[in-house]
Amino acid sequence: MIELFQKAQGGCRDSLKDFCHHLEETFYQTAYYVTERQQDAMDATQKALVYVYGHVKDIQVSDLEAKQQVWEQKLIVQACFDLSKERSKVVSMLPHLTRDNLVKKLPGNVSFVASLKRAVYELPERPRFILVLRYIQNLTIHEIAEVLGISVESVKKQLYRARKQLQEWLSDYQEGGLFQWQIHKS
Repeated sequence: MIELFQKAQGGCRDSLKDFCHHLEETFYQTAYYVTERQQDAMDATQKALVYVYGHVKDIQVSDLEAKQQVWEQKLIVQACFDLSKERSKVVSMLPHLTRDNLVKKLPGNVSFVASLKRAVYELPERPRFILVLRYIQNLTIHEIAEVLGISVESVKKQLYRARKQLQEWLSDYQEGGLFQWQIHKS
């Protein structure tokens, strides 16, 4: 991967294309878990890839060698933040579930996994990103802090609060619903 990137920095268009193609799946996966919409995930992925394409000469090889996964996640998380800011200016004409009635409005036959995904998506942006980076991308607390540019303590607090909020929203499952469920500390 590093050799491919170095060739891309040297001006080889095919290497740049291959490098971006390699990043595309990772970018899309994170973006999809964060945005929960295929089109938004594709937009964020494209935004991140355009950045790589336009700034290939500015990117330090040492960033890739030391912490490639962290570097990749920083790019896509920033693209998702940017996309979210752009989209927040658009007013939706569709009714939206509020956090307070999230679980109550879901039909009885919706699976627990669907309820969990919906609840995660309803979290505020930063805690949602932290959950995705921790449990989907398997980054450490320190790596998440680096990706988001916040302190390790802040990551821990926000992760705790996000898990606590999910636990509260999904309490019906804990109280003898179809699934017995509890958020486990890790």
